[in-house]
Amino acid sequence: MLIVGDIYRPAATDQLVILGKHMDDPVYTTGTDVKPADIARQDLQEANNKNVDVIIMDTTGTLQVMLQIDKSTIDELIDVKRVLNPAKVLLVVDAMTGQKAALYL
Repeated sequence: MLIVGDIYRPAATDQLVILGKHMDDPVYTTGTDVKPADIARQDLQEANNKNVDVIIMDTTGTLQVMLQIDKSTIDELIDVKRVLNPAKVLLVVDAMTGQKAALYL
């Protein structure tokens, strides 16, 4: 199950829906007027109702945010992590970001 949690980038939903179709996985979209933690809460409940074992939530890209020290976006991610209580967290970074990106994690 894929969850759209990037409420700031308009194409995020479209891209995840296309990916979900290719993988034959459902994609859940709540909209851009809902906080990411609320999206996580609603879709986690949906996953539990459907006995889904694995959920992947796409969140807002944060490396640029971390470089600018945008506390509100980092707080959103902390809230999402608190709600989902994930077994694993995967960080996906664009190779164009460079090796120094790891210094900010």
